[in-house]
This record gives sequence, structure tokens and C-alpha cells, in this order.
Amino acid sequence: MSIVNDFETCFEIRRCCDVIERYNYKRVGLQLNTSHFQFARKITRALESHLTRKVFICTLADTSYGSCCADEITAMHLNIDLIIHFGHSCFTQSSRLPVLYVLPKVPFETQPVIEWLNSDEFRTNEKKCILFVDDFFYSQFLDEVLPSCSKDILLAKIAFHSQPSSFNVNIQDSDCINIFGRILDLRNELNNQEHSIAFVGENNSALGALLMLRFVGFTVKYFDALSSQLLDHGFILSKLQTKRLFLIEKFRIARRIGVLAGTLTVRKYGEACERARTLIKQSGKRCYTFVIGELTEAKLGNFPTVDAYVLIACPERTLIGWPEGSYQPVGSLADLEIACGADWTSGGFDLDYCSLLSRPLPTSEPIDFDECDDDVDDERWSGMQFRPCGDQTFTENSVSDIQPGLDGVPTEYYSAKLYP
Repeated sequence: MSIVNDFETCFEIRRCCDVIERYNYKRVGLQLNTSHFQFARKITRALESHLTRKVFICTLADTSYGSCCADEITAMHLNIDLIIHFGHSCFTQSSRLPVLYVLPKVPFETQPVIEWLNSDEFRTNEKKCILFVDDFFYSQFLDEVLPSCSKDILLAKIAFHSQPSSFNVNIQDSDCINIFGRILDLRNELNNQEHSIAFVGENNSALGALLMLRFVGFTVKYFDALSSQLLDHGFILSKLQTKRLFLIEKFRIARRIGVLAGTLTVRKYGEACERARTLIKQSGKRCYTFVIGELTEAKLGNFPTVDAYVLIACPERTLIGWPEGSYQPVGSLADLEIACGADWTSGGFDLDYCSLLSRPLPTSEPIDFDECDDDVDDERWSGMQFRPCGDQTFTENSVSDIQPGLDGVPTEYYSAKLYP
């Protein structure tokens, strides 16, 4: 779909106006990804022209943490009562403000997907197939692919997107299962004996990686909608697992662990931070908490004594981990729990911290470290150090005569050495 040729359909202008009018919102904030900033003014004018009353509309240009999450912090500074999020999102449930999602729309060839989903591979399979679709292709999938799919396939629907009148429903209070912002109408938990996983997206998709990490042991099929090819996800999964195992080992040997509050909007982030601090202290390690906004190499470099960080954020930002160039590893709450002795018989990694909060805390024996490694609070830098020269003796408050320095180049100085 071309944004220029079908602007109002692409950005769902009439649906946005319908929600604003129906719920009588008066102050609306538009959150757009970087690639859509150029359309912010046009979207605002289109909304104003379709609304029957005057509504304050502004653009949230600078996100506090990540563009995939609704920026409630900036919105609350402006007294916004509705956020309309345009573009790719992680669909994590916000904690304070209602959020209306307008999905990105990337066209793809539907016929290869229909043929793949209706093949004998799905029809003759005794397991119930759970289908996840990336948000880039979700709208076209609902319109053109889903009506032609086999009835044995259960679609994981994107939360808050099915109907405008129910976009603000609290999914956690329903009987449905919420997996990375997708809801499943299942009364029982997923297990690899009864269910298989299928994913339609693009190569290197964050959702695809999250599903592969979580459903280790399940039959997972990965279809690239852009190239119309079935991908071999074994190599991708091996790299993802290697990274998680590396982070687990770093947490095990770390003496000082920092808890990074990577979100102030996703629900239950405070409980997750407190759980991480409890685990760290229970393991006999030193714990520090940081709220530094968007992660950068420079910010993490200000605390060189911290050995590793645990990031409390949405699953997609947790998957990315530490910024490029930072030598301090940044892991997830799941990595920390496994390092502290949590049950890991399934072999999977659930990077959604909300699913971990209901589990009992793992118990592990405290690790005894040398006292010399526990002096972060006593470290001081005293500046230039005095060294004796010739027959002179220096103390901390001594005042010395000016002495000639070295002359020449580092490979060969003309003057004699001043220090024996």
C-alpha cells in the first residue's frame, strides 16, 4: 500500500477519529517512528479536518526509552489522555494511559503464504498450530490470507487492535493467554505435545527471535513473507541461545550487578526491579539500581565497577541488550534467574518479565567473595602521585623545586633519566 496514494487508509484516520469522538478525548498525542516523522503534520491536519469538535493534538517527537513502547512519560508532561502509536510496536501493556495502535502496512505476496498454510504439513499434523504474524503484515493477513486458511490453525491476535471499541480492554483480567502482546483463546497452557508454532514475518524479526527462544522444544516453522521462503531457524536459534548462555555465565561470576530500569511505563516494572534486587542480594552480590533512560555506551561507561547489568524493559529491547561498543554485558531477568538457580528444565528463555513475577523466587547459596573485591564505595582517585627525585623526599603536603623535564622524542631522550 502506498502511503502517498492512500494516506488516510494507511494511517487509519477515520478509525482514530472514531475512537477520539466515542470516548470524548480532549488531548491526543501522536507517537511516530523515525521513518514516519515526515507525515506528522499531515496526520494532524487530517485528524483535525475529520473531527467534529476541537481537540488538542501534538506529536511526541522524542521518546524517553524506545519507540516500540508507548511514551507515557512525555505524554503525562503534556497532560495527554490518549496516545495514538503509529508504526512498529512491541504491544506491551501500558500502566497509566490508553494507547491506540495503528499498525505499519508492508505489502507481501499472499498466495505463497496461503499455499503454505493449507499444505498437508498443517492438515495432517495432529498438533494444534498456533500462528503468529508480524505486525508489518498483520492487516493484510487478516483481510486476504486468514479467510483462506485451514480451520486447524489458531491465530494469535494482536492485543488492543481487534475492535476500536475494545482497544483499552485489560487483557490480563481475561481468560486469554498473552504472549508478547498477542492473545490466544486457550484455557490450557501451551505444551509441545499438543501445540506447534508457526510464524509469518520477515528475516531477523524481533518477534520471531522471541518466539524461538521461548518455545524451545516446540515444533517451530518460520516463513519469510517478503522472500516467500520457509527459513531454517536452527542456525538463528543457536546464535540466540549462545548469547543467553554467555549472559547467564556473566551473571554467575559477577560480583556487582546493576539493575537498569529500562522502562517507566510497562506495567509491573517496579515489581520486576524489586525481584531483580532481591535475587542479587540473595546470591551475596552487590546491587545497584540505575534509571538512565535510553541505553548508550557512554552512560554505561560511567560505572566501570559494575560487572553486569540486568535490564527491565519490554521483550524487544531486552532482546537487543547492551549498546554496541559497551564492554559490560546487559541481560534479562530470565538470565539472572537461571544464574541464581531457577528451574530450567524446559531450556527456553522467556524475555517477558511479567510472566516471571508469579513464579517463586529461586534459591541459591550465597557466594563468598574476597573482601578486597567489595570496596566499590571506598575507591578514590587522588590525582597526581608524588615520586622522589634524587635526594629529595616528598610528603603529601611538600612543595618541591621545579625540575627540568625530558627533552626529545619517546624513543630517545636527550637528557638523562630523572628517575632511577
